Amino acid sequence: MYNLGYGSSDGNTAISISDVATNIVSDYNNLFSLNGDVGKANATYWHTLAEFQNASGTDANSYSAEVTFENDTTDLHITGYSELLFGTPLASVPTDIDGEIRRNPPFIGADEPPPPLSGTYTIGIGGDYPTISEAVNDIKRLGIGGDITFNILDGSYNAQINLDNGIPGSSSSYIITFQSNSGDPNNVLISHSATSTDNNFVFRIDNVNNVKIKNLSLAATGTTYSRVIQLINRTNNLELAGNILNGTNPDNAFYDGAIILANENSNLDNSIISNNVINNGFYGIWVRSSEGDSTINLELSSNTITNSRISIYLHYLDSPDIIENSVVGGRITISNIYNSLNFEKNEIYTDNSTTGSGVSFSGVLCNAISKGRIVNNFIQSSGLGLRFTGSENLEVFFNTVQNYAGSDTDASFELSGVDNDGITIQNNILQNKASGYAFDFGGGNNIISDYNNLFTNGDFIGKFGTQEIATFEDYKTQTGTETNSYNENVTFASATDLHISAVGTPLLGTQIAGITTDFDGDLRNNPPFIGADEPSFQTSTLTLNIFLEGPYNSGSNNMNSTLSVPTSSPFTGYTKVVNSVPTNVVDWILVKLVDENDQTNVIAGQSAFLLEDGSIVSADDLTSLKFTVTPASYYIVVEHRNHLSVMSNGAITLTN
Repeated sequence: MYNLGYGSSDGNTAISISDVATNIVSDYNNLFSLNGDVGKANATYWHTLAEFQNASGTDANSYSAEVTFENDTTDLHITGYSELLFGTPLASVPTDIDGEIRRNPPFIGADEPPPPLSGTYTIGIGGDYPTISEAVNDIKRLGIGGDITFNILDGSYNAQINLDNGIPGSSSSYIITFQSNSGDPNNVLISHSATSTDNNFVFRIDNVNNVKIKNLSLAATGTTYSRVIQLINRTNNLELAGNILNGTNPDNAFYDGAIILANENSNLDNSIISNNVINNGFYGIWVRSSEGDSTINLELSSNTITNSRISIYLHYLDSPDIIENSVVGGRITISNIYNSLNFEKNEIYTDNSTTGSGVSFSGVLCNAISKGRIVNNFIQSSGLGLRFTGSENLEVFFNTVQNYAGSDTDASFELSGVDNDGITIQNNILQNKASGYAFDFGGGNNIISDYNNLFTNGDFIGKFGTQEIATFEDYKTQTGTETNSYNENVTFASATDLHISAVGTPLLGTQIAGITTDFDGDLRNNPPFIGADEPSFQTSTLTLNIFLEGPYNSGSNNMNSTLSVPTSSPFTGYTKVVNSVPTNVVDWILVKLVDENDQTNVIAGQSAFLLEDGSIVSADDLTSLKFTVTPASYYIVVEHRNHLSVMSNGAITLTN
């Protein structure tokens, strides 16, 4: 039986089975009533298919789906349906009303419509579909009967792609792919200029799973409404890969200016957003699931996000991976994360117009077994560098964080509040080149922090609770942390490249199980260098002798050590603090390595001790000075607090 039943008012039903009917077999039908009840069984009207099935004992494999026809009164050839209505083959009925061969399984009803889409199609002039809208219309009209790939031919298209839960067959595991025919995103541009929130998208997916968008350029060109991709409800197993996504309004559009927006309470389980270029959005990537239905296993990898106010915003996710993304211009905010987190090898550079943290983690509640890892990241911030609030069971290893601007209350690293628990912070460079803190230790339980480099150009190295702490040694004493840490000024390759170019003291950390490479994939040494970069160059040893005129004793060819030498060196920017000063120390000396071609460019500097015999030694171990610098020629400058500075007559070549 092929039955399409419609009722138009109360009392009208798609099917009616009376209580006196016997030997009735009814199945594989579509029972739908636009305004009335689906069926009547045993003198009772039933509004839903499930109610009718239970009452009648029939139609176990039937449907209740809306179907559209050429004309409701004169032509019942099918033009569309809300789901695929497959029946059961009947050998006695091999053709439909038009004599067309029935498929296997057949479509129910008198008309065998065109089959659902399956296979590969081209879009564009000369393709299977001349326009994108025609292809999308056929998906909605005919549905999905297998994996579909739309290869879009080279060209510019003024169009929108809207996939919603009205697509028949979209609840299956079939994959829908939209991609450039050439594989080059520069060859296919799909653009739309939105004029309202309702049509504010280039590509929208609503409750459709298994969609792939690959190697396309998508551009939102509206001045106020410039959303590129909108994801609504459940869009699991999504893949956005290799695309160029451009907005127009990064400053004041908020959600209307998001490049990728997964609406509140959306779900992107097992989805991948990778290798995309994302430009000019208020939000670059905005994903917010619900507390009771967190997105599981979302991967953001190798994306380049530029000129966004907030580059990445994630809320209510379970076990996300944020790996090898490059962010220029906007901060990252991650909150309410469960079970585990992998935040690794990301490069984040915020600018002066961006407020807030470079990267902020709030309510990241990882479990004690797998834990969350923040590893091998470069973070350059104009405000707070790396911030944690109310988070648990995290390992923060081998990161390089530098503030290059900001207020005197901004910190390179902040544990905000006292509700952080089980966080281990090791092998990180935490450097504030502005006036703020290297470390703002608000508090927490089970906090381990060691083998880090803490440095600031400000007046206070850190903050513990509400107390500002001036010296590194006092900070170690009051916090009970950083026993094996450093207080060195590190020089990086450039303002936008945090690879190490020079540091006065080799910053050697402690080995971490499972972390064998640095940001670039280079093998870690044993012991490893701290920070995200394992320098490819080695440490050069510098042996120097110098005599000061005041304490010099010509008779014995040495110097007197009668001066009371403080435990803290007097050189701003290169301050060194020791527990005690040996008796044969004359005073503190500052040794600088200066660029051979630009004598105003200080490559590295180190506070050191000048001994009675004129030798200059490390304040750490009283051996020859060691500099971690690129092998090259440098002028050597020596400074004393009440003598004129001196510089070597020529550049001196340092080798490993």
